[in-house]
Amino acid sequence: MDSLDEMVSYPLIFMHGQHPVHLKEAHRSNLREYLRRGGFLFIDDCVLSGSQPDLFFRSMLLELPKILPGVRMTNLENDRNHEIFHCFYDMPDGAPHAQGRDHGLIGIYDGDRLVGVLSSSDLHCAWAQLLGSRSEQECLRMATNIYVYAMTH
Repeated sequence: MDSLDEMVSYPLIFMHGQHPVHLKEAHRSNLREYLRRGGFLFIDDCVLSGSQPDLFFRSMLLELPKILPGVRMTNLENDRNHEIFHCFYDMPDGAPHAQGRDHGLIGIYDGDRLVGVLSSSDLHCAWAQLLGSRSEQECLRMATNIYVYAMTH
């Protein structure tokens, strides 16, 4: 996040963590500009054995308004017809929950544009085959939908 020029070469940035995050103002500024230039954030909480779930998630809820003043966050699970659940795989039940606290899939909006999603469900642990094959397949499908949505909007 130190180099905006490097960041903008990636259309999607994946962030994950298990500890609270406190970004420097320069990093917030770079992320703000990255998003306003068309970038997309996929943020997922990480839950390790023995750790307190959703610390990273909650800290990102506090950071996002500092990154994007006026940001609107909404639980996309309340609209199962949202394109993100159907743009490649049809996921009528919404986003899967792998582990941790389930806060649903939170849409991050800058004005009317969905610029990112925030999850507390540890989707990426399922990709790493840590949680069983059913969870892995559903979480990979959700990640695919997020990626396809980000690349086409």
